[in-house]
Amino acid sequence: DVGSLGVQHGITHDMVITADFIYAKGKNLILLEDANAPINGVRPNPDPSVNREITIITEGHSDYKALQVGVNKRFSDRYSLNVAYTLADNKTNAHGSQQFVTDPYNLDYDFGPSIDDARHTFNAAMLIEAPWGIKVGASTNIISGLPYNIVTGFDTNNDGQLNDRPANTEFNSGRGDTAWQVNARVSKVFGFGSVRTEFLVEAFNLFNNTSNGGFVGNLQSPDFGTPTNLLEGFPPRQVQLGFRVDF
Repeated sequence: DVGSLGVQHGITHDMVITADFIYAKGKNLILLEDANAPINGVRPNPDPSVNREITIITEGHSDYKALQVGVNKRFSDRYSLNVAYTLADNKTNAHGSQQFVTDPYNLDYDFGPSIDDARHTFNAAMLIEAPWGIKVGASTNIISGLPYNIVTGFDTNNDGQLNDRPANTEFNSGRGDTAWQVNARVSKVFGFGSVRTEFLVEAFNLFNNTSNGGFVGNLQSPDFGTPTNLLEGFPPRQVQLGFRVDF
């Protein structure tokens, strides 16, 4: 189920502001559970040949709410500008097809921020037509810290999974670092009769900022709270040269 409501207002002849509210509800999402999970430390079917009964069920659900605001200026007076900010809240009890539910007898015990719940997202892009036909573009992308799950490191409920959380701790209660990057592009078009050649240089993550991901949430680990990799979509700096010919 998805619903949205938006408004748009022109500030000047070439600039508008927008605001949108979005709500989406997911149903019948996949969960992975142990149908023979212990109750008070004892499995309902004590037969040792049965032990765990891994079952896929479709009882997961999610709720997404977001407010998106933006300013858009079309290209005029030698420049264009687009700015967007999103305030979002994305929660679910379905955290991946390889993630066992913590308590099969209370599926909403795992209802919490989804792995991609960026509470704040900011994007901006600008294009300038400089002298001598040179075009300069720049963009930035900033997201607040993504969640990660904090676990005790012990199998408190004897279900064979080390996914038990401390008391009164929501699923994905930890938050990583803010991630950001700045990209830039400079291009120049040369004309040779009917042939147009564009030369360009592009830099992704211009300032080579390190945006971390994969934070360790196991309280027993000496690396608790530290990242283990780079956040997807925020690679190290890359610079490329190119040209394009139109005829």
